[in-house]
Amino acid sequence: RRSEHEDRLDRLGVVLNVGVCIEAIAPDGVRIARGSGSHRVAADQVIVAGVPAPDTRLHDALVGEVPELHAVGDCTGLGLVQGAVLDGARAACRI
Repeated sequence: RRSEHEDRLDRLGVVLNVGVCIEAIAPDGVRIARGSGSHRVAADQVIVAGVPAPDTRLHDALVGEVPELHAVGDCTGLGLVQGAVLDGARAACRI
């Protein structure tokens, strides 16, 4: 689905800057650094997205505290809704 979203953003004229370090965000744009260079990009909106990572803190805290525990969805690794629903269905069948 990533390519579908990127295609749509491209058709809308949205500029993606990946692999950059953000130095500053100002009302009229953002200063980014890539490699040894730095420059300002004019923008009226800036979206900062990080690398998605599973969050297993709740699961880890409950291990050994409850009689039965199943991790499902993105806490087991990045996936799509279909995978999360499948994880949930499998966990429900094991209960």
